[in-house]
Amino acid sequence: MDTIHVSAEQLRRQLADLLNRVGYGKERVIVERYGAPVAVLLPYKTYQNLPEVASKSEEPNPPANELAPFEQAPALAQEIETARKEAGLTYETLAERLQTERLKTLREKYPDFAARYDTTQSA
Repeated sequence: MDTIHVSAEQLRRQLADLLNRVGYGKERVIVERYGAPVAVLLPYKTYQNLPEVASKSEEPNPPANELAPFEQAPALAQEIETARKEAGLTYETLAERLQTERLKTLREKYPDFAARYDTTQSA
């Protein structure tokens, strides 16, 4: 595993690149301020394997049968489709209602933006 030394200013300017190098390239970055080391960026798996971290598991392990959000998408889409059919809604009606709700939220939360861009209200 390679180690890179960077200044705090360099870290500020190149943060995204350095995070990629650490996260994907498995490199370590030592951040220095006025020539003295002050921090280290290292891959998360390496951090998790540190003895003081491994003994205090920060993240609870999800149940083995729990699906990741992406894997839940087909089941959720089927659930929505079933609910749409049970309610007797057509896709057009559903789209109109969703648009109405979006505009309502836009007007409530972002009135300045809504006043400029809402084409459904007469000026």
